[in-house]
Amino acid sequence: MGLIIHVPHASHFIPAAERAGLAVDDAELHRQQQAIVDHHTDELFAPLNPDIIVVAAPVSRLVVDVERFRDDKDESAVKHGMGAVYTRGVNNVLLRPKLEASERERLLKTWYDPHHAKLNREVERLCTTGSQKCVLIDAHSYPVDPLPTERTTSKSRPEICIGSDAQWSRGIESIVVAYFANAGYEVGLDSPYNGSLVPTVVQSKAPDNTYAGFSTVMIEVRRDVYLQTGTSLPNGRFEKLRSTLNALYAHLLEANPLA
Repeated sequence: MGLIIHVPHASHFIPAAERAGLAVDDAELHRQQQAIVDHHTDELFAPLNPDIIVVAAPVSRLVVDVERFRDDKDESAVKHGMGAVYTRGVNNVLLRPKLEASERERLLKTWYDPHHAKLNREVERLCTTGSQKCVLIDAHSYPVDPLPTERTTSKSRPEICIGSDAQWSRGIESIVVAYFANAGYEVGLDSPYNGSLVPTVVQSKAPDNTYAGFSTVMIEVRRDVYLQTGTSLPNGRFEKLRSTLNALYAHLLEANPLA
């Protein structure tokens, strides 16, 4: 069985050419990054096992958000100006006063499409060769206070939130919930965030059995669990959680949940 860690929101990198398209000063840009980047999740979720694949977005989500649907018609966060290409940020700050369709398409073709092409290749390789079983972990963190794009009305904000997909999680979410609970964490399922990324190559083959061995689960870590309060610096619990995540990876590979 193969395991892929998808890290969509860890990057702070904004290329100089793309910085010019954001209509905020450096101080506001820093505030936006502090609020919206999943700080250090690339390190937190990093696997010790070299056979586990990591696919991480190369740029900040303020350039493009690879976790959003490409087509705005499919993306509920568009009403907040936070589709695949943001026009507004946290606190309704205006980022792009006038986003032309051609500029949006350029950004997507430059950053969004190559990321998803890479993810599709890795999923296809793992699910169509060898054991034909593949688990994708969608790796996130979330703030103590709600973001405007949160759709739930629940006030619950557990230390660990597990998100599932009705078609493609296939029971693995229960395994992950139980694992974190047994490790001593407060765990919630599909609240305050639900769903988990399903790569487009899987969606396109949904009617047949090409990806019968695929499953997906989202892991959202509340930021104060691993970061110092009010900062983006790791706290004293960071290493323990990183060890717990690596133990989970080993458990999933050993348990082979889709067997």
